[in-house]
Amino acid sequence: MLAMMGIYAINSGQSTFSETNVDILFEARRLAERAVQSDDNNALAHVSLGRVNDLLGNTDVAIAECKNAVELNPNLAIAHHELGMVQSHSDELEEAACSFNEAIRLSPNDPSRWNFFLIRGRVLFQIGQYEEAILSSKEASRLRTTAYFPFVFLAACYVELRQMEEAAKAVTQVLARQPNFTCTTLRGMGEKFNMRRFDTMIENCRKAGLPE
Repeated sequence: MLAMMGIYAINSGQSTFSETNVDILFEARRLAERAVQSDDNNALAHVSLGRVNDLLGNTDVAIAECKNAVELNPNLAIAHHELGMVQSHSDELEEAACSFNEAIRLSPNDPSRWNFFLIRGRVLFQIGQYEEAILSSKEASRLRTTAYFPFVFLAACYVELRQMEEAAKAVTQVLARQPNFTCTTLRGMGEKFNMRRFDTMIENCRKAGLPE
């Protein structure tokens, strides 16, 4: 769990750690490796090691570790979710959507369920399933009313469907929750991973009224 908290701190940018992201990441790798060595049958240990390798750019290792976690505990929703995350970063988008579907099915009352729907929405946008992406993003916003990112995906999808009024409303919701959010902010987030169609997402949000 210490390894996972380091990973989440880097992803969210909301860290209470005093170390740099590089220091956090290498410490997270050390902890994840120690967890696997302590109990090679612990699915969450393999999840943490997979996600650390994801952030380190070791895609093949990351997918293998998360798949190992799913095999060890097929009913662990977070394992399917994190596998989906890694697959989405490696451009296995159709596979990622299936992983998120399984996480959602397995844990109907999961505290992280909103995030399952959120990243699923992003993946569905990237593979062009805009109406399904809208449904998924709306569910994420319903489950976490303070979250702004579901509306980023909604804006991008509505532009693709030429529903510009709805796209503009979505951007208004983004800025109501995160007033300083811009296209530049979004671009910086996308640069962490080589995500298919991320430039399109940024351009769509710009068209919907998100400040540069």
